[in-house]
Amino acid sequence: MSGPLHGIKVLDVTTSLSGPLAAGILADLGADVIKIERASAPDRARFSGTRQGDISAMFHMANRGKRSITLDLREPADLETAHALARDADVFVENFRVGVTKRLGIDYATLSALNERIIYVSVNGFGSTGPYADRPAFDSLLQAYGGIAALQANDRGEPQLVGHAVVDKVTGMVGAQAALSALFARERGAGGQHIEVSMLEAAAWFSFLDTAGSTILPDAPRPAGSDDATSGKRITVRFADGWGMLSLGHDDSFRGTCEIFEVDLDGKQHLLTMQGRDADRLGYEAVLEEFRAKAASLPLTPTAHKLLAAGAMFAEVLEPAQIPDNEQAVARGLFIESRHPVAGRIVEPRFPAVYSGTQPGDPLPSPALGQHSDEVRSELTPRSHA
Repeated sequence: MSGPLHGIKVLDVTTSLSGPLAAGILADLGADVIKIERASAPDRARFSGTRQGDISAMFHMANRGKRSITLDLREPADLETAHALARDADVFVENFRVGVTKRLGIDYATLSALNERIIYVSVNGFGSTGPYADRPAFDSLLQAYGGIAALQANDRGEPQLVGHAVVDKVTGMVGAQAALSALFARERGAGGQHIEVSMLEAAAWFSFLDTAGSTILPDAPRPAGSDDATSGKRITVRFADGWGMLSLGHDDSFRGTCEIFEVDLDGKQHLLTMQGRDADRLGYEAVLEEFRAKAASLPLTPTAHKLLAAGAMFAEVLEPAQIPDNEQAVARGLFIESRHPVAGRIVEPRFPAVYSGTQPGDPLPSPALGQHSDEVRSELTPRSHA
């Protein structure tokens, strides 16, 4: 094993995506993550979308490198095994609905009495308090509550969902970051603690970063048009053979795009500054329509090179399946190919950070249900059986 978290033990009793991803990031970083599943009700992500046997693509990405043990926490002997594992764990991650862990006997009060140094991470929809604490929490619902669906509204003002589980993923990342910061605090003498990560709170924080200016600064003058800091500064463009994305928030990018698309700004020089474009939205939109009209007959890749050379901020729009063969991804060694004992060939991105001293190893396989049950039980110390 390798990576900055080598030697850290994590217990994972999560399902779906947000919780498994939080623990999965720790596994990517070298932690020994033991995933606890009930044989009769395993992680439902195992069977979501493209899959081979009990390994789906989504399950693999969020659970690679973990070990799986099957336990039914309603059974006293299996609960004692979970408690034994918790005595030696550094981190415990759960995403049950509020109140379930106490009923099962794996709540923070119980586990911290067994191991005062444990970092206990609860990932849930709305937090454990407040009028929404017991409400169902799915990514689509949290996109609605967190402002994301409204931000994606179409031209008719109808809220739209982001086409992937963005709130689940952001919440998982926040959960992993919270666990890491608590481990650091523990090393500085803070001891163990309970961390609660709410999907609603993660979604609201994520939305507010660049789209809620007048709510954050209620005394500031409200800008014309959208309160979104990125509004009007990026457009998709259809070329003869594909799509591209232009970012026009910088004046040199706008100027370079006008040059390559041969758009005449005679009499419209004010549009060369962001302030001028903000003040003349109709004039700016007219230029954007010229960009689109010119691009429609041009080849994507050669035009991309010209735009970039002229100082435009531009990217070709890639489908996920195109990313592994992208020249930048290849140059960086972003994707790793391996063979999974159940799922067959795996093509996946490595952890997206490069360390000069503690680089994590290549991603390891995701576990079959209960694959490591005997192995994990054999590692329990005699004291754990007492």
